[in-house]
Amino acid sequence: FGVAELLPLGGANVVVVGAAVDGANEGANEGARVRLRFDAGAANQEEQLTNALRRATSTKGRTTVWIVAGHGEGDVNDAGAAGLSQWKATLLARGIELVPFPFGVDAPDALLSQGRAMVVPFAKTPRSEQERSIITRFVDGGGALLLLCEPEGDAFQAELAGRFSLLPLPGVVVDESAFAAAAGGADTIVGSGTQGHAITQSLRGALTHFPHATSISL
Repeated sequence: FGVAELLPLGGANVVVVGAAVDGANEGANEGARVRLRFDAGAANQEEQLTNALRRATSTKGRTTVWIVAGHGEGDVNDAGAAGLSQWKATLLARGIELVPFPFGVDAPDALLSQGRAMVVPFAKTPRSEQERSIITRFVDGGGALLLLCEPEGDAFQAELAGRFSLLPLPGVVVDESAFAAAAGGADTIVGSGTQGHAITQSLRGALTHFPHATSISL
């Protein structure tokens, strides 16, 4: 059911639930399990479980966001430091489903319209001309774009950003304050939501830190 993607994992109170298996796929999912963080001491524990299962098994009201994969980008199923699984779970809990775009399909344009946005992470290997063309058509057609840039620079990301008169710059921004040193080093930018920046203004004064932040030229 993907329940594990809706709530954080771990802790003492974990319920292991057998994955759903229909007749056609019997055996394919044999032994598959999902784990759900379950607060056994809560007064509404039954409500927690049933609501989570209902949300996990329903696609009503979900928004699809495509993400580009296959070239060394962060993996949506990777729980490691370089992975995007936690972000995927957070989005799914808010009704946004992060889905790798299937570039090998025969009619990609028909699928493109089903996505609200396209996420293009930093790639370690070059993308094919077909992939670049599909992504560009999505952006030129009015689709929303999110670039996950790295200091090393990605020529195709820069090309996409250039369509909006933006240019990701190489290198990292350095913060020499004591807060940055405590948060991870000079290449960790720290700040407060009270500063009113568009990125942090909704955080109600919470201290933020952005490791290895790059700058963008307008």
